[in-house]
Amino acid sequence: LVLQLLRVMNMLWEQEGLDMQMMLYDCISTGDERGLLQVVPEATTVGSILLEATDKKKKAAGKAVNSGSIFRKLSSAMKALGDFTVIHSWIKKQALDAAGGERAQPEDVEAEEEKRVQNFMISTAAYCVASYVLGLGDRHNDNLMMTTSAHYFHIDFGHILGNFKSKYGVKRERAPFVFTHAMREVMTDDQFEQFVDLCCDIYNHLR
Repeated sequence: LVLQLLRVMNMLWEQEGLDMQMMLYDCISTGDERGLLQVVPEATTVGSILLEATDKKKKAAGKAVNSGSIFRKLSSAMKALGDFTVIHSWIKKQALDAAGGERAQPEDVEAEEEKRVQNFMISTAAYCVASYVLGLGDRHNDNLMMTTSAHYFHIDFGHILGNFKSKYGVKRERAPFVFTHAMREVMTDDQFEQFVDLCCDIYNHLR
């Protein structure tokens, strides 16, 4: 249902001449709580990006990495709180790889990075607005994904229309949609202004 609604939103934006770079994978129900999901190639979760960055830092310091440790996830969460460059660094790495690696020409790397930042900025705007309108909850880092071309998208829509999780009567959802300091860090000041204007425009188109 949510994927269908996302497609309707994307169609409305396309009618206004806007390509929001949405990664809309296919899904089909085959029974009660059963179905098939399309695999999105060359994609990873934001949680995995943070874990990878944390592991890399530990290895550089000569520390052992325990892949199954709860402390590994905790340390990556702490890194997310203090280091806002992780997503931007990951995008730069994808741009470098796409341009040919360490021997690539600087202008080629710059062009690949610029293309990815644009993909990220536009697709993030689309999902910020869509998740706000649909009242999506449970938006943790394992439900947020990115492709190597920096197309940002959401998965797992078990909590929608404001039907959010709570624990001991305390609501866990504190924000109307997900936009973090790390996501802001990907953009320059000018790009961030464009991002805000784009969010306003596409929200008004839906309204």
